[in-house]
Amino acid sequence: MNAEIEQHSYQHQVGHRSKSDDILKGIETHRRILWKNPIGSPAGIITKESLQLLESPGILYGSSIFPTYFPGRFNRLRFPTSPFRIKNSSLLEIPFSVVTYIGKN
Repeated sequence: MNAEIEQHSYQHQVGHRSKSDDILKGIETHRRILWKNPIGSPAGIITKESLQLLESPGILYGSSIFPTYFPGRFNRLRFPTSPFRIKNSSLLEIPFSVVTYIGKN
């Protein structure tokens, strides 16, 4: 059986510097355990720095945005719900926690 395993995060650090360290530690842990580079990774909120961190080891796609509504916490319904190329980047963003259609055609 084949299954894709990609890195997520190491500890969900939220500060600017600690977030970068978290991304790098997650990528390194993925390499150490699975003996290969990850090709997909979320970065949480997309910034220029997080894009560079993800592109440098050859990450091809991310799932960093979630166009959802969480009452009292956030409203991200303005974000795209379909995969798209991030401007000035090689990454494909695949928004997560979005269901656009369930049912038979």
